[in-house]
Amino acid sequence: VGEENAALHEAANLRALSGETVTYEWTLRGRNGVRHMQTTLSPLHGPYGEITGIVGVGRDISQRVQVGRELQRWARIFEHAGWGVAIVSADGGTIETVNPAFAEMHGWTVEELLSAQPDFPRMNPLFDERGHQIWETERLRRNGAVFPALIDATAVKDDDGQIIYYAVNVQDLTERRRAEEQV
Repeated sequence: VGEENAALHEAANLRALSGETVTYEWTLRGRNGVRHMQTTLSPLHGPYGEITGIVGVGRDISQRVQVGRELQRWARIFEHAGWGVAIVSADGGTIETVNPAFAEMHGWTVEELLSAQPDFPRMNPLFDERGHQIWETERLRRNGAVFPALIDATAVKDDDGQIIYYAVNVQDLTERRRAEEQV
């Protein structure tokens, strides 16, 4: 397990020998690279309840750690993207989540938008057949102002082909239109 982890393992062993079940994560470095490990240690009890030793189970959690990092990366993209992103329920009636850019371009905070559930335009009926659609439209801000937008929507389906939600990207085209008018 290496010198770098010796103190961690020793402390966990002592805690288990004192009667505590201990679960901890650590890193194993070897010729094949770095592996992320999780170990659980529990005390072994004799016939009179005395602690006679410990038993341990270790498992490689490298894949879980990698998936967690990927989820964090996508969460940062979602939070910091300069375009609006919304996840809409399969029936199209509920906004399940939005990023700050989506809320801001519509004049809401994320929290207000999710609790208010304003009535946004529905998808084109042909959309469900295709599963993906891109179109330009006009959107309504909370204050009643209208702005041009490019919508890119995708139906996300489960393994059985059933729509589980819609992923909707919205770009505010206001600045692009202003630039086009100046040319």
